[in-house]
Amino acid sequence: YYRACGLILMPRMFDSPDAMNTRKVLMDTGDISKALQILPRFMHVERALLTALHELGCHQPLASLLRIPRNMRLMYIHSFQSLIWNRMASYRLTKYDAKHPVVGDLVYQNASIDREDRELPAVKALTEADLPSYTIFDVVLPSPGTDVILPENLKAEYLRMMKDLNVDLINTRTHNFPEAVVTGMYRKLLCRPGDIVCELVPYDHPHQDLSDAESTFTPLSSRSKSASSEAKKDSSEPKNSSSEPRNDSSESSEKKFVAAKLRFTLPTSSYATVALRELMKTDLDTRL
Repeated sequence: YYRACGLILMPRMFDSPDAMNTRKVLMDTGDISKALQILPRFMHVERALLTALHELGCHQPLASLLRIPRNMRLMYIHSFQSLIWNRMASYRLTKYDAKHPVVGDLVYQNASIDREDRELPAVKALTEADLPSYTIFDVVLPSPGTDVILPENLKAEYLRMMKDLNVDLINTRTHNFPEAVVTGMYRKLLCRPGDIVCELVPYDHPHQDLSDAESTFTPLSSRSKSASSEAKKDSSEPKNSSSEPRNDSSESSEKKFVAAKLRFTLPTSSYATVALRELMKTDLDTRL
């Protein structure tokens, strides 16, 4: 629990300057009162934890962690479940056939299930005779919990991975941290995006909003109505020498950039960032 508190409060790579300064003060001085005084308003989790540590004392890490809002405590556990699931998905696709199901893989007994976040559905393990009736898109992997079934071909790796992280979500039915007791869920190993549309969009500024394919970039200094009116007036009048450099620059950069614009739909528990990283071959540590 001490380590959990430390991980929440320690400096992070993408912190804002204010958040980074607060964490630095806390790490350098250990002064909780001073840290609370300069803590940014948006850092609700850190405020709840620091306030509890200040009131209860640093010798009460579990009680302090329980002061964090429950929805956020659940998010920490779900994040750990996702970590295990993601690693197991990579392991399954690397260790076994990535294009076809194999003996021992799990599939839903009811093929019409399309929501994976409500009631835990029944699954079955594939046998040799089942393989012709299923595709790789039918295979599901469990997110670890007390009620899920682990596939026999991956069970040893699931247990080894959780043991390495010193966490057991499979056999934990009581815990001092109540959110650590989770039932688990099943998620499709792979999914096929639907309604895919791809188009090339030329644009003239690296910070242009491309959510509308026909949009044009407008600098912040020109976004008021008066600026827009003035721009229209200038475009209808003969261009003087002072405006020529700006227009020449705009024309020369108009076709400098081309973006690939994608539209697609994904089922529940699937994420566009993962699809884009697969397409762009971008490292998982890179922010999209």
